[in-house]
Amino acid sequence: MRFPNAFAFAGAVLLGTVCAQSNAILAVESQYPTCALKCMAEYIPQSSCAVTDFACICANEALNANITVCTLGSCTVTELLTTKNVSSTLCGVEVRDRTKEISYIGMGVGCFALLAYILRLVAIWLRKAWGWDDTIMTIVVLLAVPPTIFSVVLADNGLGKDIWNVPFDDVTRILHIYFLGENFYLAALALTKISILCFYLRVFPDQDYRRVLYLAMAFCAAYGISFVFATVFQCSPVSYAWTRWDGEHIGSCNNINLQSWLSAIFNIVLDIMTISLPLPKLYRLHMSWKKKGMLMLMFSLGFFVTLVSILRLQSLIEFATSQNFTWDYVPAAYWSTIEMHVGIVCACLPAHRFLLGTIRSKIVGSTKGASATISKSSETKGSKSVYQSPAKFDADSRSNFIPLDDIELSAAGSGIHRTPESSTHTVEK
Repeated sequence: MRFPNAFAFAGAVLLGTVCAQSNAILAVESQYPTCALKCMAEYIPQSSCAVTDFACICANEALNANITVCTLGSCTVTELLTTKNVSSTLCGVEVRDRTKEISYIGMGVGCFALLAYILRLVAIWLRKAWGWDDTIMTIVVLLAVPPTIFSVVLADNGLGKDIWNVPFDDVTRILHIYFLGENFYLAALALTKISILCFYLRVFPDQDYRRVLYLAMAFCAAYGISFVFATVFQCSPVSYAWTRWDGEHIGSCNNINLQSWLSAIFNIVLDIMTISLPLPKLYRLHMSWKKKGMLMLMFSLGFFVTLVSILRLQSLIEFATSQNFTWDYVPAAYWSTIEMHVGIVCACLPAHRFLLGTIRSKIVGSTKGASATISKSSETKGSKSVYQSPAKFDADSRSNFIPLDDIELSAAGSGIHRTPESSTHTVEK
């Protein structure tokens, strides 16, 4: 975000003169800063507009351009915003307001993600197996709560309105809350990927593959730690991140625009890496193409998160160049919230599939038959099965291991009964 010393839009439309005598113009004078009144007193008499002809003054582009240049050189940021606010009101400029976009979208996707997590907890209770992926996802959900609440608080304080229509204290408060939300957002994104990778550890027992997963986790952890640290200390002092907009405080900041773009790009790369890692393993499974395709589709739904991340990049263009940031930051705010919560939903989908399969099995009364089929398939020998945890797993790893049948139970609920030969899913060497 950039806060230049002057706002180019601040004096776009200016009214009144210090020489006016009517009560209306005296009221106008009392609202304008002294610096703006001096500029108007200099240029309005040189124009073709009468002192009391507000319509003429509002429509005179040359006059407004001259006054704008004058105020930019003589007024502070807050004085420029005050001038813009008074001028917009007197000229009948419509007050723009899209605060509801932020609060409605934030609370909407937040409730949807919470529902997805609750359904995941139900599936865990039925499966009676809690793993590290569930622990980390719980932390992610807790991290997502503040940004969800912030969406309402930011809207109430004026995010979604033009900055000259927002009280100065609220502008500072918006930037402070935005700063806090960025850190929760970055931490949640990194941990969501780590949770998904931990889930892969419970599905695929191959030791070489597990080493790749651990390395991927290290990359995600490094991303989260480095960018959260960089965001917290983007300015010196830290408070300068939300006070520097008014030009009245002293401090320095990193190149925040570059930092935001690097964070977004690294996040997209890690998303693609995380989603792509299981696909080769799933492709080599010995099962029907229909089942294989369904599993690959489920594991690939995380690409939707990547799509959201790419859409968010467009908002960073305005983020980098904005002077009217309480209006322009709206897309960045709600796309960040959507990205975070959609990540939670996608990470919970395997548990939802298991839950759906369990419910269907109970409805058709085939739970016992499906369990027997799964038991037989796990005893099949001759090739390396993804259902079996290798002997070199420790006891804890075996207890947390999730067979793919646990993810694929919906097939049982659909009346598909596997034979030992057809239900053994092996990996090609």
